[in-house]
Order: sequence, then structure tokens, then C-alpha cells
Amino acid sequence: RGPGAGSGGEARRAPQEPGHRLRSKAGDLARITREAGGPVERGHDEVAERGLAGPYLIKLDTHGFEVPILEGAAKTMAKASLIVIETYVFQLSPTSLTFDRMCLWMRERGFGPIDMSEPLWRPRDGSLWQIDLFFVPLAGPAFQSNQYY
Repeated sequence: RGPGAGSGGEARRAPQEPGHRLRSKAGDLARITREAGGPVERGHDEVAERGLAGPYLIKLDTHGFEVPILEGAAKTMAKASLIVIETYVFQLSPTSLTFDRMCLWMRERGFGPIDMSEPLWRPRDGSLWQIDLFFVPLAGPAFQSNQYY
């Protein structure tokens, strides 16, 4: 759904106000979500309710809340053929993962990075700020060979 997640792995829609900054604390986000009247859904509940059959493509642009959202969508994630995650070079909050740690976290769950897009550089110094990483199952055909050709 939208950015953010609660302690139970629910996806939460956060308010879209100029200058609004999300903090990676479930209690703060739950309060913000209640105040905004945003819906709360678990990924696998939403998929089951709609009767959607896999394989799935999951796209996250959640500014540091990726792990609790994916934990709440574990059943859906297990049937995903592609997961696209906006990742960051810098740690946005104490509980968020930088892109290299996200790669490790995803690998532990059976997914490896296969491609990337949308790099964004920080205006203040030209440093890479974020990049979308594309993850596919390690058991899939792409990772069956480590040969270049």
C-alpha cells in the first residue's frame, strides 16, 4: 500500500504533506496513520481477499519501512517473481537498511539483486542517494549460472 508499517508488518498509508518526514518507529507511524485515517492492510491478506494468483511483482518506495512491510507480506513475497525496492546509500533512520544491507537481507530470504534503475544523486555533494534495486528468486534461471556468456 503506502509508505510505512506497523509493528505487525501491516502496510500503512501515510499522509502526503509537504515537508512531512516519516520516522521508522511503529508507534509514531501508527499515530500518524490514525490521524490521517489511512488504511492498514497486510500484504498477504490483501492478495487473498482479492483472490490474486501469483507470481507477484512487489514494488516498494517506503523510505526506510521496507523490512516490516515485507515481513507482513511474507506469504506474498514467497510467490514473487520480482521485487523492486527503492534503496538508500545513507541510513535514513536507526531501523532502516542501507542498500548493501538490504541486499543481504533479501539474500537471506532467497532473493538476489539482478538489475537497478532510477539512480538519484544528492544535490549538495553529488553523492549517490538512492537507487531502485530489482530482486529475483535465487532459485530462478538467472542465478543458475555464474558465467558471463
